[in-house]
Amino acid sequence: MKTPLKISLIALLLIGACKKYEIPKDSSTENLNSNLEAPQDFSWSSAQDLRTSLSFESGLASETFAFEILDGNFNRVLKLFKEAGMTQMPLDQSISGEFDSLYVYAPDQGVFVPFATQSGSVSIRPGDGNSLSGAYPPVTNEFNDRFGQKTGCSSCTVTLPSGNTNATYNSNTKVCVTGTSSGSFTFGNGGEINVCGTLTINNLNINGGLVHVYVAPGGKLIVKSMNMNGRGTIVNDGELVFNNTYSFTTYFLNRGTVEAKGTLNINSGSSSTPSRIFVNEGDISVTGDMNVDFESYNHSSIVVNGNFKNNTNLFVNNCSLEAKNNLHINKIFRNNAFIKVGAVTYINGGSTPFLKNLSLIKTRDIHLNAVLSSDGIGVIAVSGNTTINSGFGVSAGLLDLCDANGIETNNAYGSALSKLRFCENSVQADGNCFAEGHVVVGDTDPVGHFCYPSTGSAYRAFEDLWPAKGDYDFNDLIIKYDYIARSNSKNKLISIEFNITLPALGASHKNGIALQLFTKNGNTYTRHTGGVYRSTQQGVSIDSQDPDVMIISPDVFAMLPKHYRNVGDGAEGTPYSFNVTVLVDPAAQIDLSNLYVDLFLIRSNNRGLEVHMPGIPPSTAASNLIFNTVDDRSQSNGWYRTSTNMPWAIEIISSVNWKHPLSKVPVWQAYPDFTPWVNSSGSLFTTWYTNPNNSLVYQLLIP
Repeated sequence: MKTPLKISLIALLLIGACKKYEIPKDSSTENLNSNLEAPQDFSWSSAQDLRTSLSFESGLASETFAFEILDGNFNRVLKLFKEAGMTQMPLDQSISGEFDSLYVYAPDQGVFVPFATQSGSVSIRPGDGNSLSGAYPPVTNEFNDRFGQKTGCSSCTVTLPSGNTNATYNSNTKVCVTGTSSGSFTFGNGGEINVCGTLTINNLNINGGLVHVYVAPGGKLIVKSMNMNGRGTIVNDGELVFNNTYSFTTYFLNRGTVEAKGTLNINSGSSSTPSRIFVNEGDISVTGDMNVDFESYNHSSIVVNGNFKNNTNLFVNNCSLEAKNNLHINKIFRNNAFIKVGAVTYINGGSTPFLKNLSLIKTRDIHLNAVLSSDGIGVIAVSGNTTINSGFGVSAGLLDLCDANGIETNNAYGSALSKLRFCENSVQADGNCFAEGHVVVGDTDPVGHFCYPSTGSAYRAFEDLWPAKGDYDFNDLIIKYDYIARSNSKNKLISIEFNITLPALGASHKNGIALQLFTKNGNTYTRHTGGVYRSTQQGVSIDSQDPDVMIISPDVFAMLPKHYRNVGDGAEGTPYSFNVTVLVDPAAQIDLSNLYVDLFLIRSNNRGLEVHMPGIPPSTAASNLIFNTVDDRSQSNGWYRTSTNMPWAIEIISSVNWKHPLSKVPVWQAYPDFTPWVNSSGSLFTTWYTNPNNSLVYQLLIP
């Protein structure tokens, strides 16, 4: 790896140094593991490379849209913008090493594509996800024809007079109501009832043929008893009231309002009609329970004051379903929008529930005992208790399970849990056809993001005696941090927001923290120069010796409200935390897709001494006279490496707090898996940092 800076360094070293660097007096190397040697390009980080190229195919090549990369916990890694005409987008990032697979997610394009983190290329096509159709029903021509036959109250065979009428019709009669009528009716050879006024049906019997009941706009039908036995259709464009429990066994289309004062049953019944369908495009309210036993579609609002049960056939919710008591899912069930449950949602074994991308089930309690699927991220928000049984699974897509109290009972297997994102955020109201809803990550924010790390925290741990090896306890300065790098809609960096904690300050020297920005291209890092920073906030400053470096803190001890070391041999205290926002000039053209953020150590009283992660070039303020002295072999082995490629900085990304070694305890003694991790070139013992010798690490809980 050769850079202009490195070439200059080599030239200076060949010419000769005017001053020999002196070995610090406290540079003990007696604990150095002389048998430990790393490959030359070893990263010394638990991060991994996301190095791939996205290929946008078919209609996506001509579109402009935002998309995201999600990690294995379904948290955002990247949000980027693709412009029209762009067919390829290379990505080169360091991300958490916890994940073997990621996801390309573009909800508006129907894209939800898993891919391996080491994929060389990923093809993205419209609708390229685990899509299961849940839209409008496959309505037959016969169904369309019957709905189309409704002509209202014209060309009527019989117009009922006002008052009570009991009648029998045997000649396919078209009966119309224009006033206020009531009665009992028998049809022997098919016919129609068209309600343009108000009709109360005390009893309806069908002995032969198909009978079609139509309620026109402005009309009202009140049903006390009506048994159609699957013979005909009911179409409501007005107001339909069932005074008692009613069982549908017919084609039904509601485009008006329906009030069921008892229990509403959508029954299979016995019928010669092969494909009955229940469709709601209006508003239905049910005082009792609602039981679904044949194919049903809700495109508007259904409110059930009792229990809602999906028993033996398909139910599809495309808008809003509310069960104020319990929801029982026992069969094929697809939620494409919003469901609200006042008590318990039972997703029972043997059912096949599907949750469309960004759909929501909002419930008090839930029992999960079935295999769910989604074409993106289905959302379940729980305010009370969650019970996950062993029968739970996710066969396609992801499930965002948001429980405000945490998961009370979890008996699921690991493979099922890998498809869950446990979200504990509040559920926000959103939606057009309903009053509530939830948007997870498919937002309209015109700002790109790079979240590092997307899960957990990063720990950058330094030995500050460079160029001497030191004791390798890596607690001279530990920076626990995460950041969000934000871009404009052209993917050009505009800011970086850091959350920083200092768990350990074991050095006897005074050190500071600085920042520089790179473009990453494999193992090559190109530093951004020339007016990078737009302005500064929260006390950070541009380095007077290198304007392309931002000084986060010139002396970490000076910024502490109380001195502490937290290394087991000195003063201890609560780690200091602070936030920093660095504003970047978009004109610097720093692309979010291959950004590398370098936080590094500087010596407070010697600005020329810097310590970086191995392989990362120093700033121009670094003193060239120090390189390749004592134990440093940057000239031959790459920046900040010894002759055996040992580093002066390591990085750990972990979802749990990393316990750093005690003072003077080398990291390979504190962590027995460290040496085999290095000896395997990082392919084995990748979570070495989770298995400490507890007697050799600092035990104070770090926020």
